[in-house]
Amino acid sequence: NSLDPNNNYGKIRSINDFLRDIDAGTIPLATKNRFKAQVLFFRAYRYFDLVRLYGGVPLILTSLPAIGDEAKDAAKLPRNATTECIHQIIKDLDTAIKYLPGRWNDPAANWGRITRGAAAAFKGRVLLTYASPQFNPTDLQDRWRDAYDANLQAYSLLTASGFGLSASYENIWFPASETENPEAVLVTGYNNSTGDQTKKNNGYDRATRPS
Repeated sequence: NSLDPNNNYGKIRSINDFLRDIDAGTIPLATKNRFKAQVLFFRAYRYFDLVRLYGGVPLILTSLPAIGDEAKDAAKLPRNATTECIHQIIKDLDTAIKYLPGRWNDPAANWGRITRGAAAAFKGRVLLTYASPQFNPTDLQDRWRDAYDANLQAYSLLTASGFGLSASYENIWFPASETENPEAVLVTGYNNSTGDQTKKNNGYDRATRPS
């Protein structure tokens, strides 16, 4: 259901709406491109979540009508080939890499925001998965070559922006500030400010372990 904002296609619809509407605004082109780059990263992220589970899925790159029988029929799209989906994911990530900064200004305010290196690293992850036996049972060597090249690009971009292995193992866990961890490339933030222990703890972990 692409109208459900909590599933992958619901989020993809919101992304496609944004990409459709942003050009109507009057903000500077460079700012638009950075907004688009961030949004395209997350479209690639959502499609990869679908492809790694199901293989080829319908590629919807523009918002579909939402009301009426004609809209319902228009949404009955066939699945695209896995290769087509991977190519679209890589296309979105390449655009993100082109327009995102290596680091954002004001690290404290922009902690966790997607960078050029994060997009490149995610591209490397996608292509490694595509080269793996799950999607590459005949072991096509060009897929491994593409994965190697993508990860080398990610390494080069991240190194140029000051990312890398921490000089101190202790400081990975207890840095002076979270923005000082040079290994934090693709960040997931957790809310530690609430006094509600249920919200602070990882509910997935608790739900999957025996009492």
